[in-house]
Amino acid sequence: MRPGAIIRIAFATLVVCAALGSVSFGQDDEGPTVTVNVISPSSEVCAVTVPNPEPTINAPADYLVTNYDFSGADQGISVDDSVDQLTWFFAGDSKAGDDHAWFGKYAPDTGGANVIGYLGGSDYGNPESLCEHLQLTTVPGMTSTTGGRVYSPDVMIAPPGDSIDNYIFSKTPNLTGATAPILPPNSGIPGIDEATTGAFFIPNEMSFHYDGDGHWDNQGGSMYLFYAGSPGLQVQSDGSKGLPITSVSYLAIWKKPSAIGGIPNVSPTTYNILARVDYNTENDTTSCYPSICPPGPPSGSWPAKPPLGGHFVWVDAVVARDGGDAGDGIPYVYLFGTGKFRASHVYLARIREDNLDAVSHCPKQPCYLGQTPGFQIWTTSTPTGTPHWSPSDAAPSSEDIANAAYLTFPDDATLEYGQISVRYFQNVGDGGIWLMTAAPTGGYNSPPFTSPYDQRVIARWAKSPLGPWSSALTVFDMRSSSADGSQNQSRYCCQGVWTGQLDPNGLKVWQCLGRPDGKPFQQCVECQDAKTNQQSGTPGPIRFGFYAPDMLPYLTNVSSTTQEHAGTRYVTDTFTVNYLLSIFEPYNSVLFKFTLQTASSSPDRDRQ
Repeated sequence: MRPGAIIRIAFATLVVCAALGSVSFGQDDEGPTVTVNVISPSSEVCAVTVPNPEPTINAPADYLVTNYDFSGADQGISVDDSVDQLTWFFAGDSKAGDDHAWFGKYAPDTGGANVIGYLGGSDYGNPESLCEHLQLTTVPGMTSTTGGRVYSPDVMIAPPGDSIDNYIFSKTPNLTGATAPILPPNSGIPGIDEATTGAFFIPNEMSFHYDGDGHWDNQGGSMYLFYAGSPGLQVQSDGSKGLPITSVSYLAIWKKPSAIGGIPNVSPTTYNILARVDYNTENDTTSCYPSICPPGPPSGSWPAKPPLGGHFVWVDAVVARDGGDAGDGIPYVYLFGTGKFRASHVYLARIREDNLDAVSHCPKQPCYLGQTPGFQIWTTSTPTGTPHWSPSDAAPSSEDIANAAYLTFPDDATLEYGQISVRYFQNVGDGGIWLMTAAPTGGYNSPPFTSPYDQRVIARWAKSPLGPWSSALTVFDMRSSSADGSQNQSRYCCQGVWTGQLDPNGLKVWQCLGRPDGKPFQQCVECQDAKTNQQSGTPGPIRFGFYAPDMLPYLTNVSSTTQEHAGTRYVTDTFTVNYLLSIFEPYNSVLFKFTLQTASSSPDRDRQ
């Protein structure tokens, strides 16, 4: 089944009779006028990773804990491998329950290793399979003390002549024992706050393998992954150490991530770092982890100034041909970047797909993505210039980088974006549509949260990566100021019943109540105060919010109608967008979905 094909799934949906929001604007005289409506706002499908020991009532037994000794992970960057029909999921900072897995008890400051999951076979293309059928890559021959398999971490290998210490700043120790994997030289397992931010798959259509039984199988291709890490800790306003915040980015490749028959080729997963991307000194103390010191480059081998202006620390990537802005039919990899942690505009760069092989073949190591031939950024070149692509025949100049142009939104000029998700869906919107989801920070980006809880998930759309981008459509509302937000707080907030347990910070853990019918519980956000009221046991203001609404790479429940009248063609598409929402407390990834409808009208050229 191809991504974007019609998939009919019987989900429990929240029915809304009227459209909850719409945005429309016209294109040029030859293009369609498009309107996008929210038909159904977000509703929870299931909690994908159930954290322990945060208990639930009537919650199903978590098979990830049973089968892989795995629980609790955020994010969930997903990539579609259309060759082997696998959907890959890259989650961050996992947790586990015994000494046979990579996690924080080895070294409290490192946190857990990142985990790689996948859906294949009959589960391919079905988001609901994340609820019970998600598979994890494992280390052959290793068994946990619970009798389950041991999930394999991602292992980064430094470029030739470079040190892994320039890329991974909080390593997770390798396992020991006869069955433990032997790590390659100059490599490491990323630890806390070292995570995938975006990824894309390039099929290798000319590489085939004979399996010995009369079959030739395509050997997949390569997965490209943008990674971000934290050399140091954030400095609080009072000068004390805060949280590790992603501030350094690089590009890695996972060659041939699947083998014959779609069986994952892992033991463990190994990624080769290709090039450095960017860093941002506003995010943390980048030069002397774990001590407090003035921010600076990640290490002595990085340049004194951020290579791409500090705007591409969190990078999401989209490969598009027909959805590009060039009109030349050439596939480009579009990079949507943010810099200062959850307090940034959204910036744009691109590179031709056929130039990817040149990324790591720079004249002198270490390589930088921005120096790759054909790499371009969206820029004004001068403070008063008009936005344009930097020249394709040379690396972006210092003027291009200093005057990088951010994407403009008609309703929001606030620096409040961080972990964005961008997709291009070519089979809807009368010729394709770009979608961007985000959870704007509303003026705060890290605990303790002192401002009122005012969070939502928004979606924006455009017909081109350059825009114009629409105003925000609210697809998940938890704001106290709105009726939908108040209703969702009662539906999704964990209730004020103390479990009798304390979290690692010594704060009380509140009970998430299950549904009385025994189906997967809906409450998923711990909506209590993080300080005084939690310690006293009295339910108080909202504790932590959510972040990183990562869209899956395909749509479901797609339907389309086309009508013609008086020389005008009218196209209506209705479709469901599925996304993984990260929850900070309890530490979890939750599958949500919402439904949009696009309505477009354009001249019928066949009658002109």
